[in-house]
Amino acid sequence: MITENLFDTVLLDPTKKNADTLYVVSGYAAATMVSRHFESLKKAKKNVKVELIVGMAVHDGIAKKDHDGFQQLASGPYKGKFVCRYVAYSPPVHSK
Repeated sequence: MITENLFDTVLLDPTKKNADTLYVVSGYAAATMVSRHFESLKKAKKNVKVELIVGMAVHDGIAKKDHDGFQQLASGPYKGKFVCRYVAYSPPVHSK
């Protein structure tokens, strides 16, 4: 089980092996975290597409600020590089 350096190990290291798309399934997510991830990719000079599935939306919903933030990221600076989807039907996905 990976317990140290999760951000680098899970979200950045695959790009060092030439991954061009990262598929992320997470129970919860925030637009600020997505933005941080893209900034880290930019610093590493990696041009990577990120597809995010937020699994607990059916159970707990999505904060309006995060929904708006996801939309802004997908239509603005990361248009064509960021896709966000929500699990809208049971069962919820509480992945990490």
